[in-house]
Amino acid sequence: MLSYLPRSIDTPFDHNVKSGFEVWGSRHVPWLKEMLCTYRWSPILWKDGIRLSANFIESHYLALDFEDPSISVEDIKRRLFDTWYIIGSTTNHQLPKGDKPSMDRFRVLIPWDRTIINLDQYKYNLDHYTRYYGADNQAKDGARSFVKCREILAENTSEDLYFETVLDLLPIRPRKRYPYVYGSMPRYTRWALQNHIPSGERSIAIWRMGKDLCSVGIDYEDALSRILASPTYLSSVISSETMRKIKSQLRSGYEEIEGKMRQ
Repeated sequence: MLSYLPRSIDTPFDHNVKSGFEVWGSRHVPWLKEMLCTYRWSPILWKDGIRLSANFIESHYLALDFEDPSISVEDIKRRLFDTWYIIGSTTNHQLPKGDKPSMDRFRVLIPWDRTIINLDQYKYNLDHYTRYYGADNQAKDGARSFVKCREILAENTSEDLYFETVLDLLPIRPRKRYPYVYGSMPRYTRWALQNHIPSGERSIAIWRMGKDLCSVGIDYEDALSRILASPTYLSSVISSETMRKIKSQLRSGYEEIEGKMRQ
């Protein structure tokens, strides 16, 4: 379920609107795409349809906003190859905006794997995935809504795809190297550490596991041990060249996340 503003079909750019939101209950993909391109919408449901953080009821979707010249639609499609998503362009997609040049400007909608009913948990998850994917960090409050998309750019909506994992809100325990991410291990890496990965898919899998494990505060040596103990490698004879490749891909994932932490 999403919130949408019926009257925005006539006044799409009224950014100050606070009330009148209704619930869009259908997950039928064609209707959902039409709604995203017709109305102002939000991944949050509010009490009485009044757009305030204090009125937060629940969220069924993760919505991310991208406006970064270093991140393209194709980049996000590659990262979400096994995840359910719809990508819609913003009004200024591939157009100059103020003093900023033309670039991919778009939004990504992904269902949560379970409903979030707590505002703190919603903000916690949104903060994590905003950092994880490199999305706009201005779109992280409990009263956020989006102007309608100009068009749908891409979708990955088969029924067998993953939804985004809701991380449990844990007590904050400051860590020197991992100051902002606390939560359970993302679904993909839990699966990858418990199953045999085909040889042609291992490089990208290890890179992605490196990013996930780094993001939840597991150090590099611990991550390497977990991967080598997984069904993919546990019963295999690992050559020095294979070990070099494993370490290289894992380190690449760690370096990407650690680089973002330093920014």
